[in-house]
Amino acid sequence: MADEDAVVLTAAGSDGLTADGKPCGGEVRLGADTGPTDAARVALGDRRLVVLVREGGW
Repeated sequence: MADEDAVVLTAAGSDGLTADGKPCGGEVRLGADTGPTDAARVALGDRRLVVLVREGGW
């Protein structure tokens, strides 16, 4: 789900996602990642998931 200043990620603990280095079970609000890929807040194992805003859209 997206709103004007963030996207809301909803995940179950069994999905294997982490947010800010902690298992993600529930909802977390994410702004756009503006740094390097390895600094992205969300990960699945060693893979980073980057949140982008392009031309005003998430």
